[in-house]
Amino acid sequence: MEQMSLAYIQACAAGVGLIASRPAADIDSVDLTISTRNEPDFPIRPKLDIQVKSTSSIDDVEDVIKYDLKLKNYNELREDTMVPRILVLVLLPKDVIDWCTHSAQELVLRRCGYWMSLQGQPATSNTTSVRLEIPSKNLFGPSELREILKESQNS
Repeated sequence: MEQMSLAYIQACAAGVGLIASRPAADIDSVDLTISTRNEPDFPIRPKLDIQVKSTSSIDDVEDVIKYDLKLKNYNELREDTMVPRILVLVLLPKDVIDWCTHSAQELVLRRCGYWMSLQGQPATSNTTSVRLEIPSKNLFGPSELREILKESQNS
């Protein structure tokens, strides 16, 4: 699941000319860093750090997606940092064989990801995890990734 989720985000980045790189070690809840090239949309070349999670236990998406995030990740993602951080939750089909299909005309990755910024969220007295409610409108795809980076320049 982890490798498929990373591939999903890397494909989203590549599809709009962004660069996804993986830190040598997963510390501080950062699985991927998205970088920009020198182009008019990104005069200050912003970066974005992403914590990637995945699940195949969510079938129906309504207004919010409820997901239990480990307390360590919650605390690290809510801190103030120079480089903005988001959580991306990638939903995958239950059966591995359905994750990816292809033909001579297309490569299809099934289901999708949703994102959420936890910056500024309150501390919690929970001891193991925090139940998040990720808005279903926060679809994570190529165009949404570019918009998140554009917005980060204005913060």
